[in-house]
Amino acid sequence: MINDQRPVTSDLSLAAPLAQALIAARWSPEDELLAASLQRLVDGDDLLPTLRDVAQRWMKRATTPIDLRQAQQLVRLHDWLATTSVKLTCGWPGGTRNSFASWTGTSLIWWPHGIPVGRKVAWVSSRLGRAIDERHDWFAVLRSAAAKLDAEQDLLLTSSSTTTGRFLERAATLFGLRLLRIQMETNRSLSEWLIRLRRELWQQCLLTDSTELLQTSKIAFPPLSLPQWNRASALRNTERATNVVQKSGDHRDRLSGIASAMISPANCVSSIDPDLLTLPLADRALLSAADQVVALQVRPQGNLHMLLKRRLREVACKPGSTWLALGDQLVPNEIAIDLQSLGAVGWYLWPKEKTTAEKDQGDENTPRAAVLRQVPWPEGSYLVHWTRRRFGPWPDQSTDEFMDDLLLSRADRSHSAFATLARIVNQRRLIASSSGLRGGFRVVCFSGTPLSEFPQKRIFRRHRGRWDFELFGLCINRDWLAKQGARPVIYGDEKTRPTLADSDKPFWQQRHTQSRDNAAAIDWSAEAEWRVPQDLDLKQAPPDAVLLFAPNTSEAQALSAISPWPIVALES
Repeated sequence: MINDQRPVTSDLSLAAPLAQALIAARWSPEDELLAASLQRLVDGDDLLPTLRDVAQRWMKRATTPIDLRQAQQLVRLHDWLATTSVKLTCGWPGGTRNSFASWTGTSLIWWPHGIPVGRKVAWVSSRLGRAIDERHDWFAVLRSAAAKLDAEQDLLLTSSSTTTGRFLERAATLFGLRLLRIQMETNRSLSEWLIRLRRELWQQCLLTDSTELLQTSKIAFPPLSLPQWNRASALRNTERATNVVQKSGDHRDRLSGIASAMISPANCVSSIDPDLLTLPLADRALLSAADQVVALQVRPQGNLHMLLKRRLREVACKPGSTWLALGDQLVPNEIAIDLQSLGAVGWYLWPKEKTTAEKDQGDENTPRAAVLRQVPWPEGSYLVHWTRRRFGPWPDQSTDEFMDDLLLSRADRSHSAFATLARIVNQRRLIASSSGLRGGFRVVCFSGTPLSEFPQKRIFRRHRGRWDFELFGLCINRDWLAKQGARPVIYGDEKTRPTLADSDKPFWQQRHTQSRDNAAAIDWSAEAEWRVPQDLDLKQAPPDAVLLFAPNTSEAQALSAISPWPIVALES
């Protein structure tokens, strides 16, 4: 990487507004030497020693009680900070700094646990879509990439606004990796951010013993407030990182399992290509700061595709430092050829993943439920519960458990409509949900629409991003459901709901609503909905009170290996 050791604030037009912001935030008095001191800083240098010297000069020459008190507090704060490993750098330190500044603009960086060492690795990806549980190839590549990292020498870079962010944070915990999270500040100027930082640190100085490591867990890149600069979009500082990785039986220096970076640079138009300014700041920060980049998925001519090409064309990009996960659903051939011609390295991984239906086929000797050609019950004697793909955790599952299923390729990682029905069969339980209901009432929903009318009434609800009726589900005897508390929904308008008794409110549903795309009003009464106001224990149901259905014979056969109830194949 190029390292010309050029002073980042050598231009007075940069040093002067930075000095003004520090004075406005009361990190420094009106000091004629401050701007000159900042001009001498090299990109990546720590500002805190300079600010400490200024504070000490202020205390020596203070002439009023107020100035003396403020100076003493600032010196006390700097004396405490000096006992820790924290840094406040102007720019990104290390070999990548020139590339980083040219991609993101000149920035201040707050390092609460010191500047981490090691090879910086960024795993980047285009958007995955909603059905992430079906992306076996993507998670297989991520697991393989994690296995190639050295927990002592490598440092994962991520940002919570990127596709990989949430997965890498969980992977760092599961695989014992170090991680640096890059975040952005959006709503504050440089002065405002410095004021908040000083106040938070002063509170910790008063409350925390000076021998303890700071737990502020923020690295910040606030903007230099120049009127002619254009602030880029940024991330919000959302949380504090507290995860600390310690080697078993080893009490050496504590390594931050997750450190946060809050970035809010105001990009200098004169030093950044306008084409870069249109691309996501978080991705620019990751790709410019990383020593190695692994692209898990790239869409043609997308933001990531353009940034990778830009990175590969730069002189500072080391040969072989950009890897591509090759595959039709990862980095397809046409993109791989384009990027490999610029020096990227292709990486093949061929995971063999079975479908959920294949995994549930069971042994040949396993007793199987009957697969029927039609519902044997008369219409009106049963209610229908339609199962859908679940986007995200199951109702009784934590986010971490959901992420672990995906990252570790567990058997029940699929959340498809088939998997949803299989889970109900295995648990013998329908879990109540409050999703989409006013008042937070948890219910299990059914429809009085018989299966024979399914093809005519099935509608794709664009405002919900799904079909109202799916191809998987259960038919349950209506009389037995009524004994469990099932009741028809009360359809009405906003005037109807306040008049209902509390016991009736879980069963209220607005009859007409307008979808977000301003299409015709939806009449929900066509669903003929019923509700049960609690979880439904199917173990209590008589054997002849439950029936499953699936779209075809193949998936009906797969369900028959685990189901105590018969299954209707709808294709019949």
